[in-house]
Amino acid sequence: REIAPEVPFLVPGVGAQGGDAEATLRAGRQHGVDAFSGVLFHATRSLLPTAKDAGRDVVEVIRAKTDVLCAQLRAAGAAA
Repeated sequence: REIAPEVPFLVPGVGAQGGDAEATLRAGRQHGVDAFSGVLFHATRSLLPTAKDAGRDVVEVIRAKTDVLCAQLRAAGAAA
């Protein structure tokens, strides 16, 4: 953040890869702004349907997984 205080960061690795969202938000936040400002999470793999989702509506699966990830990120943002 010292080098690029206004540049948004694309953050892979949160979700299926098990990255630490709270530490990422703490390190990536723009000074004086909420925890999510300046951080864009990429979590495609953790949102895609898997074999255990067979037979379920794809859109509903992705929506449910997105809701879970958003709740986890909100909790991490509150703690950061």
